[in-house]
Amino acid sequence: MVGTEAVACTAAEAPDAEPRQDPGSQWSASANERELAPIIRDSERLKETMKKLLLVAILALGISTVLTACGTGGPSINVTITDFAYAPTTWTVPAGAEVTLNARNDGSVEHEFAIMKLGTSVTPPFGDKDEGNIFWELDAVAAGTTKSATFTAPSEPGDYEVICGLAGHIEKGMVGTLTVK
Repeated sequence: MVGTEAVACTAAEAPDAEPRQDPGSQWSASANERELAPIIRDSERLKETMKKLLLVAILALGISTVLTACGTGGPSINVTITDFAYAPTTWTVPAGAEVTLNARNDGSVEHEFAIMKLGTSVTPPFGDKDEGNIFWELDAVAAGTTKSATFTAPSEPGDYEVICGLAGHIEKGMVGTLTVK
């Protein structure tokens, strides 16, 4: 008598075989569903990747909005200097802010933009007695040039005198006021 052997194999080993199903399951895998399974898995992965990319884009937009709102350079003061006048003559900045001063000298001689310490003022002529009372200054703005610099505004609110400390310039009206709020 010839013996028969039972051979067990899986669906992967027998590609033409129908997959086993749980008798209580209502799901049946057709050949089309088996072919679509990898595509469905890939589309699910793609969906997850797109969600992650969208999240990264939203975060990047949020960060750039915050950085823009904070400002990278703070407020600016733009001043035109002529021979013996500032235009405008008053400026307002937030206390402790990083401020960029852009000074354009349309005059025919060199000028300065010096901010005096709070509560001090210059009694002309400007001299050595006043040097220690300068909070910050942009000096040597040559005629016909523009010079820029950044400074930290005083932390104490108030009105600060602005002067050109070159000989005779205060006497001719080169004064202004920086208001810190």
